[in-house]
Amino acid sequence: MQEGDRMNDTTEGGELTRAQLEGRLLYSLIVAGKSARFANEKVANLMRGKPRDVLPFAWLAELDARGELEAELRRARVGRYRTFVPACRWLVSHPLDLRTVTPQELEQCPGIGQKTARFFVVWTRPHERYAVLDVHVLRWLRKLGHEAPKQTPHGRTYLELEALFLQLADKAGLTPRQLDFEIWRSASTAANEAPQ
Repeated sequence: MQEGDRMNDTTEGGELTRAQLEGRLLYSLIVAGKSARFANEKVANLMRGKPRDVLPFAWLAELDARGELEAELRRARVGRYRTFVPACRWLVSHPLDLRTVTPQELEQCPGIGQKTARFFVVWTRPHERYAVLDVHVLRWLRKLGHEAPKQTPHGRTYLELEALFLQLADKAGLTPRQLDFEIWRSASTAANEAPQ
């Protein structure tokens, strides 16, 4: 997962609005395995012409009620429609408080796994203690001599590597989000493209 400048928020800024949180969750779904440039473009395509304060989930629910959801997602060229359409339907029918939602709650949504759920939480709440185990973090762990797979693990293996990452962040005197950003920044290319 490549996140550009990690959701355009590397500072400890103010609280996000509901519309911003919903937009960031859509971004989190789109960016999985893609570049930040791709995800930013697709979110912009999807929300083109909408007021900045429009609630994305309410708008997606309206589209779905009219039978236009998939066509609109295809117009925006978000990709991964077999995953994205059910995820959107689940999100609009399961109201979550995105200010307090846990990764475990987000993982109930089809198409949201451990990494995507944690990415959303870490990059909307600066002091949360989770690890976004993308290819950059896994490569960094291997360079430090730890056993880590090349692709994002699942289940217990994810949780074990997450605990290791959190220990390393503490040892470095950084929040998990800060360490994640440092690893991502040092590993990303100029275009923020995911390595093939």
